[in-house]
Amino acid sequence: MLPLIVSNGSYDTFMCCLSGVGLRVGPFVYDYVMDSNRRFQIMQSLAISEEEIFKTKGYEYTGGADDDNDRDALANFKGVGEMVQHTCSSCGKMEPVGPRTVWAVYFMKHVFSLLTHAANPSRGISEPVDSRLLDVRAYATLYGCIDEDDSTSSDVASAAKSHQKFEDL
Repeated sequence: MLPLIVSNGSYDTFMCCLSGVGLRVGPFVYDYVMDSNRRFQIMQSLAISEEEIFKTKGYEYTGGADDDNDRDALANFKGVGEMVQHTCSSCGKMEPVGPRTVWAVYFMKHVFSLLTHAANPSRGISEPVDSRLLDVRAYATLYGCIDEDDSTSSDVASAAKSHQKFEDL
């Protein structure tokens, strides 16, 4: 641990000595500084764990095809996105919410868990923080996949096209 320097104690005091002496931000006093080497180690550890999650949990999210090449990695998002519907505010018809909305619900579950933990870290959460962080990382990657997927590249554009079809009738 690095020695701590205590300043005048005012809320707006910010002091961080680059020589590694200590850090005070607002009312919080930290007796250590996370160096870039440790940050990189944590990042590497999370990346390795994230890869394992995709290998093990990926099967569950794809519809369970035996051959990796026959599976749609986004089958869960697409399938649930078709099953769950909402009323269109423009035309009043029922329409699927789409994979992006399903992704947002799944993603926010993990974000809210982390926010709850951040607000009260002594209380604990149902899964370890590392597990929630891995989930957030995995869902960020999945959103990139959803965005790239040709059939879901624009839920808004798809919805607009379906509205146009109804208007043409």
